[in-house]
Amino acid sequence: MDPEVSWERIESHVYRTVERVEKAGEERIIFISGAARLRPDNWSRDQTMDQLNNILNLTADHCERYGIILCIEPLNITETNMIDRIISKKNDNLQFT
Repeated sequence: MDPEVSWERIESHVYRTVERVEKAGEERIIFISGAARLRPDNWSRDQTMDQLNNILNLTADHCERYGIILCIEPLNITETNMIDRIISKKNDNLQFT
């Protein structure tokens, strides 16, 4: 999570990654990085969840275009301070592993 996030860079990275995964013949992308889910100390949980939600929905929507499923692995509370338990999903292209 980054207060100075560049959405253009994120979109470009997501699009390239999903396209590479599809070309490799894979069916799933697993979002497991604990570091990518750390809430900055000066951010509220709501701010962080909003940004994470936007990134996950952007990724899931792009995955859907290619028939790829975005999987989210809940991590141990010692590995991350976000997504450490199953949350309700609002996008049918998200799966929990």
